[in-house]
Amino acid sequence: MATAYLELFASGSGQEEFWYTNVPDEYKPKLDPQNRGDVTGKGPFREVQVWIDNLLAGVAYPLPVIYTGGILLSWWRPIAAIGAFDSPTYVIDISPFIPLLSDSKAHNFTLFVQGQGENGSINPDWIFSASVFASLDPSGARTTGKILTHSTDSKTTVGAASAASTPPKIDPKDLVSFVTHSFRYLSISSTVVTGTGGSQVFKTEQDMTFINQQSWLPGGAYQSVVMTSQGRLNSYRGGRTEKIDDFRFPLNLTLTSVASPSKTTIVGHLNHQYDRTTNLPFCSGLGQIKIETTQDSVGQLVINPQGRAISGIGMTKQHFNYQNAKGGTYTRDVQIYNSTKIIRDEESGTLLPVSKPKVFSESSLTENPLAASLLSTGTPSANTHLANGVSLTATSDGKTHLDGDDSIPGVPSRTLHHHAH
Repeated sequence: MATAYLELFASGSGQEEFWYTNVPDEYKPKLDPQNRGDVTGKGPFREVQVWIDNLLAGVAYPLPVIYTGGILLSWWRPIAAIGAFDSPTYVIDISPFIPLLSDSKAHNFTLFVQGQGENGSINPDWIFSASVFASLDPSGARTTGKILTHSTDSKTTVGAASAASTPPKIDPKDLVSFVTHSFRYLSISSTVVTGTGGSQVFKTEQDMTFINQQSWLPGGAYQSVVMTSQGRLNSYRGGRTEKIDDFRFPLNLTLTSVASPSKTTIVGHLNHQYDRTTNLPFCSGLGQIKIETTQDSVGQLVINPQGRAISGIGMTKQHFNYQNAKGGTYTRDVQIYNSTKIIRDEESGTLLPVSKPKVFSESSLTENPLAASLLSTGTPSANTHLANGVSLTATSDGKTHLDGDDSIPGVPSRTLHHHAH
């Protein structure tokens, strides 16, 4: 065996589908004093771990993937969220473990998610899958060696914080705000002796950080999540450095709700990004690949007490940029409103097909006061009042009309923690 890599897939489901919006257990009594289920606990930090026997082999900070219809149904018609149809995987270089894996004995690979509950527990459930890619030394001789060093350090802390931004009509003193910090450093080195390359030192190094800041009104009438996870994985072989993964996953989410016995109205804004440079060792033909894509979504959804949509409007715009080491580039800008209304669709780059699709120009939708209001802010506009008493005039003004999405009524909605009262 000459090299070995593990490709990991991990995705939260059930109470872990929106894990990045979960709150530390110590804040649950403040945010849900009547224990109605308005919040989910065990914190917003998740670390996916790979163990080989009793040694930590690598970790991944997962991308927050919002699957079709998640959080605010009207955002995702028809543009799906980043990763919803092509969920990312995470490559871990396990080559320093080759001396262990080449000893002709059985070894255990364990996938594990570390959370913020008691003893690092999480809620149900996570879905896992992994594949190991190994290359053989051409000599056919058995690989030998030994693990030289294995060191790791990590820490997760939770503390009070001031609100990232205070929306109109809300007294900052009414908000419960907190911030979660975490980091992980992992370094593993081994001497690997092959029949072809002789003795070499293999080393892998991961360095990752995480921050998640949240602000809530008790009862879930207002929720803000500002989060960034970022890090790198480098491999070293005989003095040669190979960047395997360099990532940054920011997310900014704001939700407000107005609840009544017959319905709940939710207004939301989401901005999230996937910024990643990878060099897949088992697909080296393209060399280093960089993908950067950003989505910005705004919308409103009205749901009944059974969680089904009554009405909704929504708009999502996305910028996608791809580059590879061979000079291949592709860029696309898309903006779509309510399922079928294309505002903009522009493509460019060396990888663009010779026969290009039609390019749609910017429409005048933003001249509509409501559309402009929804599109222009990261928090509700001054006219958008919250569930602590006053009306949501930005979406109920009889003088302003924006056609709703006719395909939404009756569709089940997977929102976060909002309930009709």
